[in-house]
Amino acid sequence: MLLLQAKERLARAETHLEHVKTLLPRGDSFANVSAYGRIETQPDGKTHDVFVKVLEPSLEFRMGIGDVVHDLRTSLDYVAYQLAIRNGFPSSGRTPDQLRDLRKLNFLIHSDEHRFRSAAGNVKPIIGIGPVDAMERLQTYKGADTRAPSLFKLSELDNITKHRMIAVVYQRLAHAEVEFVINEKHVARGRLLNPDRLPSEDGAKLFSFVFDQPPVKVDLSIDAVQEVVFTDTDGICDGENVIGLLRECATSTAGIINEFERMFFS
Repeated sequence: MLLLQAKERLARAETHLEHVKTLLPRGDSFANVSAYGRIETQPDGKTHDVFVKVLEPSLEFRMGIGDVVHDLRTSLDYVAYQLAIRNGFPSSGRTPDQLRDLRKLNFLIHSDEHRFRSAAGNVKPIIGIGPVDAMERLQTYKGADTRAPSLFKLSELDNITKHRMIAVVYQRLAHAEVEFVINEKHVARGRLLNPDRLPSEDGAKLFSFVFDQPPVKVDLSIDAVQEVVFTDTDGICDGENVIGLLRECATSTAGIINEFERMFFS
């Protein structure tokens, strides 16, 4: 028995992820700073503050994140269901007690050993000891598998997006190439790399620059690379790149499905 349904749901998640990537807010390549904000000259005439515009992720993008997360989590739950069928759980004609057990069935992902053991008590009679032991090795508290952190984040994001309908994210600059043109003459080009100094709110100050002699005219162009990161996840994955984490979760999920297929369905 192969895990075809789980793989189909995984493929759906990967399709949704590719679609979500097309919805990323994008800025113009090497645009004048006016496309991202403004330069504000301070009273001394020498200091110039640069304020930038942070593009707002669309509602469709935020809802699409939930689609990816839910499909990935569901593909793992399909694995648990097929393990139950393999272990003799009836595929039809179930009794009320069996239907109750089925509602409790899921791929076990928990933050600590106590919660895992409690949930495993309901699941182990349905899917068997071997699969439960294999799931336990994937828990973060075991520290036995490098995929455990992304698996836990996936499960928590699934709970969050189910309750809130949309993921909470914000846009920030990852880095920026900056070119100064002073009095209509090219002066310098450099790169801003320190993410702690880059804005996470629209209209935040990116940086200041100071000249010994006040220039007649200052032009500034920014080639900005913007990224969307998670926020308001109760510390689970705040500040992590959305696409990067979703891709990591998809890779981990695919590997786990393949491993369980080899271990229990070959």
